[in-house]
Amino acid sequence: MKKLKNYQRGGIKREPYVSLQTKNINFPTGNKPGFGGRISLPFLENVNHGRSASGLRGEIDYTFGKGNTNLRGDIESTTSAGTLPTDMATSPKVSNSSFGLRGFHNQSLGRNRNYSLNANAGFGLGTGNQHGEYIHKDGLGGTSYNFGSSPQMKPYGDANISLLRKGMHRGTRQDVSGGLNASYGTSNAPNPGLRLGAKGSFGPFSANAGYNFTNKTPTAGLSLNFQKGGVRKYQGGGLGIKTGAFSDGVNTTLSASPTYRFPKLDIGAVFGTRGNVTDSHSEDKTRSVFTGANIESRFGNDRNARKYDTRFMGSLKGELGQGYQVNDSLNQWESENNSTKGLDASGRLSLGIGRPGESGGCVGAFCSSPSVRPWNASAFYESGTKNSLRPGHHVGLSGKLGAFTAEGNYNLQTKKPGFQVGVNLPLFQQRKTGGKRKVNKRRSRTY
Repeated sequence: MKKLKNYQRGGIKREPYVSLQTKNINFPTGNKPGFGGRISLPFLENVNHGRSASGLRGEIDYTFGKGNTNLRGDIESTTSAGTLPTDMATSPKVSNSSFGLRGFHNQSLGRNRNYSLNANAGFGLGTGNQHGEYIHKDGLGGTSYNFGSSPQMKPYGDANISLLRKGMHRGTRQDVSGGLNASYGTSNAPNPGLRLGAKGSFGPFSANAGYNFTNKTPTAGLSLNFQKGGVRKYQGGGLGIKTGAFSDGVNTTLSASPTYRFPKLDIGAVFGTRGNVTDSHSEDKTRSVFTGANIESRFGNDRNARKYDTRFMGSLKGELGQGYQVNDSLNQWESENNSTKGLDASGRLSLGIGRPGESGGCVGAFCSSPSVRPWNASAFYESGTKNSLRPGHHVGLSGKLGAFTAEGNYNLQTKKPGFQVGVNLPLFQQRKTGGKRKVNKRRSRTY
């Protein structure tokens, strides 16, 4: 459920929002809860207050569950497995990640418009429900070892429809809704399978429960939604894709990051691969693949500074996701050679000088007035875990001019230099309309 706010003067409502969520993730012998979040970014939206709302949004979804060894003692004592390694998983790591576009239409029904028929459909790239290696009872007094699955981003499609009764709680003045929901998602969708159940919300909290007829398992989920403001809160922001290519003479890293930019903060997803692509005759074709989310906070001496003034600038960036290894020397994907490695992370601190710049009057990707070109030059320190996109400890210098970036660095562990080039591709930018916008406290009855 979303709160639609009316503005006193013009403007299209564009509200990014973040949801923290938990949901069931299925694996071959059961299911377990996963924890994560969703970022939803607005592209187009048309609101007929009190009657309907429709539009197109971009979505980034990531959920994971940590593996454990809780059943190791039980398997050792009741089967012929013998003594298991202390790190042998008996409940696997699970994950589901995706990014794509979603179109929606919400229509109010009833004499008092207290019902809402909501429909949406999405498509994009996703991993579907994935799991790591684990051992389990086979039902015959022995054990079976499951090698796990290799997360691969493949196209997905899904569709959802729900009929909800909506209103407002008298005591707390919170919006409430509840009703029936049906959905279908392909195997790589954020919610795969044919599902039927119920869903509801109270203020920022929402919940759902149902049954997955494809996997023949019950489903449940909870989420906490953060959404407020409008274009007045995010002037100077916009959606784009950051791309990069890095090489240290042995390994080459390629990455792409769909990112939403706020005035002082970037939030997005990241997908990349790292491996030896320089020696086509090498027998070792193992490479690392990383999917996850990133966040970057920018800071600097902005007091009394104009967009074209040079000033001190810095940033702190972090990435968190799942890294795993793939052996490309095989003729086909084999699970035992493509092992999931669990969570990986990296962090980067940059300090330097530059100017943030500013786009002119922009609608979509088209600008009608001159812009102030951004630039910066910085020194940085970066550290990452084994299967992150930038493992080890790095120091170096980086620069940016307009949409283009470049850097040179030195790996303190391997004692090797490296370089990177990249480009940031804007998809749309918020238009700064000027003047102070006030929010009308009156709310629409369309959710």
